[in-house]
Amino acid sequence: MVATGTGDFAILACHELQPEQLIGTDISEGMMNVGREKVKKEDCRIKYLLPGRTALHSLLPTMIFDAITVAFGIRNFEDLDKGLSEMCRVLNRAVIL
Repeated sequence: MVATGTGDFAILACHELQPEQLIGTDISEGMMNVGREKVKKEDCRIKYLLPGRTALHSLLPTMIFDAITVAFGIRNFEDLDKGLSEMCRVLNRAVIL
């Protein structure tokens, strides 16, 4: 999950979709810390990665995902084309809400 913020959508997706694992990243370490605390209270397999604008490129260079989601955070992409390109590079399908 890209631009996962404080994890609300990640937790919802985890409960609704019941994936084996859900990985979230966000540019804000502070927001991700809030999300980590929320996840501790939930029965979810959510793993947070280090924050960064190029998280897909620098942290996930060889991983392939079944799906990548991004919700409101897409409006904050510094370079929309690059962000979408990186999402496409590492996934089987994308869902942009």
